[in-house]
Order: sequence, then structure tokens, then C-alpha cells
Amino acid sequence: MQVEAWREEVVTRLNAEFGHGAKQALRDARALIAKDPRWIQMIDRRDAGDHPETVIFFARLAKQARSSGRLK
Repeated sequence: MQVEAWREEVVTRLNAEFGHGAKQALRDARALIAKDPRWIQMIDRRDAGDHPETVIFFARLAKQARSSGRLK
């Protein structure tokens, strides 16, 4: 139940922050995380992969990375 509530909140927050780019923001966050196994381990250890704060944090980082050319 908690994970479902988090996922709903993630959708709401991504849409609010990224608008029509919400799906791309999520894809970029996943791509950024996949680049560094340490992030994957940290997220897995804390079961935080669906937590809204985690998703938004990495979506913002990914946006910065894409803007600076570090994520393609």
C-alpha cells in the first residue's frame, strides 16, 4: 500500500515540476542512476526507489546533467 501511494505522489510531483516533460524526467532519472552502481546499491539498501523524494531528487539531478551535456 505504501509503495502505491508513493508512486501516485511521484506522478503528481513529476507532473507539477516537469509538466509535459515528466515522462522524460523519469527516464532521465533512471538513466542517471543506472550510470553509477553505487547509487543503485544505496537506493536498494534503503528501499527508496519508489520514494517521492528520491525520484524527484534524481529527476532534478538528471535535468542538470542533461543541460550540461553529461546525460544524453
